[in-house]
Amino acid sequence: MNIFKLIKLPDLVTLASIALAMLSIFSSIQRDFIYAAVFMALSVIADYFDGAIARWTNRKGNFGKQMDSLADVIAFGISPAVFGYMLLGRDITNILILILFVFAGVLRLARFNISPSTDYFEGFPITSSGIIIPLFYLLKFPTAFLLYVYLILAILMISSIKVKKFKLDTNRNLNARRNSKK
Repeated sequence: MNIFKLIKLPDLVTLASIALAMLSIFSSIQRDFIYAAVFMALSVIADYFDGAIARWTNRKGNFGKQMDSLADVIAFGISPAVFGYMLLGRDITNILILILFVFAGVLRLARFNISPSTDYFEGFPITSSGIIIPLFYLLKFPTAFLLYVYLILAILMISSIKVKKFKLDTNRNLNARRNSKK
């Protein structure tokens, strides 16, 4: 199977999300936390658009879904964990909570991938960590509380709470634009 025949426009945007996550990781390692936070947040925007473009182009199949989940692990699991590790230090408690955070994100995504499609998420979406953690840092909240944020996010991701999905109905918007031109 030729990999290049599988890749469609939404997948290129997913790859952009991974690239932004990697830039966040590299920035964290360099201790440039402002850039790391910005790249993490930009990855959320790319993640949103890959889904919107997939719906708009009526992309079907498992390849894009699987690729998106793998990208989410990197962008919203590993990237925030490296950010937290470099920012908070090598204390064993920090390490254990950051590992738990990544585990919870992977479990959350695995559950999502095997669940039937509904209008809500079960458990807090891992993507939210790509918004909450950089905002927490950029808005200069006390760093001492950040570890608790990771722990709370981990618990919420593996919980059974229902979170309404936020997405623009691109088909309805496209049809509305077509009807307005008539």
